[in-house]
Amino acid sequence: MERVRRLLDSADASEEDAEKGGSPEFVREYNLTEVDWREFWERIYIDEQDKDKIINYGLLEQQLQAADFEQMTLSRHGAVLLSGPPGTGKTTLAKGAADELARNLDRDRLGIEEVIFKQIAVRHLFSSDHGDSPKLVEEAFDAVVADAEGGNAYQIVLLDEVESLFSNRQDLTETDPMDAIRAVNTALDALDTVAELNNVYVIATSNQPNAVDSAFLDRTDEQIFIGNPAPEHRRRILEDIFARLRETFDTQLSATGSEMDRLVELSSGFSGRRMRKSVLSALARNQSTVKDPGELSVGHLIEEFEHKKSMLQDADNEYVRLGGNPEQNQ
Repeated sequence: MERVRRLLDSADASEEDAEKGGSPEFVREYNLTEVDWREFWERIYIDEQDKDKIINYGLLEQQLQAADFEQMTLSRHGAVLLSGPPGTGKTTLAKGAADELARNLDRDRLGIEEVIFKQIAVRHLFSSDHGDSPKLVEEAFDAVVADAEGGNAYQIVLLDEVESLFSNRQDLTETDPMDAIRAVNTALDALDTVAELNNVYVIATSNQPNAVDSAFLDRTDEQIFIGNPAPEHRRRILEDIFARLRETFDTQLSATGSEMDRLVELSSGFSGRRMRKSVLSALARNQSTVKDPGELSVGHLIEEFEHKKSMLQDADNEYVRLGGNPEQNQ
């Protein structure tokens, strides 16, 4: 079941929220015994060792907390950072990791009654009203602290796009409100508080790790780069797409070895999201495949991927960015 906590007095509500007469979403909570996010874990294709580390840090943190092992010896904060360009599956991977952790925790031995996933909408923690931003940051982390102190729940907390919360203070100029600096300081203090609590594991994501304050980076136990997929992972993404299309629309998609090699080559520099959207674009290219997706052929895909690749290589086109800087993704 999903539960949403909302900011009660945020002056920073979006226009859409204002029109609805509400305030922005604050913390989304999911009881992981009531959701099934295995696909989020299984269908994001990255290095398996990196996947294992996301899980293992969560399991290890719980073991150390259960043993009341002091924080200082290993300088642990119970937090990992997933960084990389947009579209590589960081947020989805974090949700999948939470699901996988929930399945692997020995709840009886560790005295855990439920496993909760919390996604804090950090973009809503800033207000144009003087002094409000630090208060909103405090309120966000209080939602974690209160539940840690009030029961036997294991909490997995997602801080998505942390550059919007833990901004690099060295980059803040005199034109930035002092609230921005105070908000970062408050967030860092809150992270230290959370690190001392039992049964809390933090997964953070960032599209721009260089914009994240070094003090936050130093507090993460591991920084895992989630880049655009390697050739073997692009192949698995294509196989995944083909299988789903065959299952749903009875397509005859079955690429030869050379055709698959060509698609893998053409998708170099694409994020996983861009690969999937390129197949969607191929379906939308002709009315025949719109009316009957079962008509989609490998030839259609190669044609579309060639088109997308030519766009990606057009470095002069400032409106085209498929998964990052074209020059860095070749």
